[in-house]
This record gives sequence, C-alpha cells and structure tokens, in this order.
Amino acid sequence: MYPVNHRQYRRIDFHAQAAIQCGKTTILGEVYNLCNKGIYIKVPVVEQLDEDNASVSLCFTEGPTTITITMPAKVVRKAKDGIAFHSPHINMYSILHLEHLFIYRKGKQDELTEDFCEYISCIPLAHNFARTN
Repeated sequence: MYPVNHRQYRRIDFHAQAAIQCGKTTILGEVYNLCNKGIYIKVPVVEQLDEDNASVSLCFTEGPTTITITMPAKVVRKAKDGIAFHSPHINMYSILHLEHLFIYRKGKQDELTEDFCEYISCIPLAHNFARTN
C-alpha cells in the first residue's frame, strides 16, 4: 500500500542558502525543495523551535550582490535532517522568477535592482483580494 500524500501542491527541487529565525535562535541551512505555501530546509541540527512563530529568509548571492527574501512561517514537520515550514507568503513561481532575474542580471547590479523593484511592485497584496464563496 502506498503512503498517503496530504500535500496540496507539488514540490520542486530548489537550492538556496536559508536562515531560520525564531525568537533569539537563528539556524542556517539550505533549501532542499519548495512548493506553494511550503518549504523544506536542511539543517545540520534540528533545534527546538516555536512552531507558530518563525521566519524564513532565502538568500540569493552572487559576488557582492545579495537579495534576501524573508517571510513568516510555521513549523509543520521536523525530521532528522531538516524542517518543513508552511506559509501563505511562499509562492514558488515568484521565488523561481526572482532566482532567474538574479541569474540573468548577474554582475549587473543596477539592472537587477530595477527589475526586482518592477517585479515586486506588480505583485498583488493578499489583503487586496476579496474572498468569495
């Protein structure tokens, strides 16, 4: 019998440096995969974290240029090699787009900044959507 998959969204492999902040605790790791509303980060040691109050930062670096995206997240699963987080702020398509911008504009810091600002100014805010049933 196959294990039950409760995931609503498909995971994709994704690798970037990450920092997990929970209270005064900071854990560095590497993103292993992500999906819409979820991310799995491999860490050397799984610490005790407040399951409702963490933030996850993804770090894209290329030479002197760094872009860091930070979002609030909730711990949903701990394994011996990493931690899974849920956040309504995680959109894998946006993260992939930003990664591609970063790679495409490699070494062109002004163009990267311009493209990044243009992109984030077009992202609709969650509170602008009316929920309909």
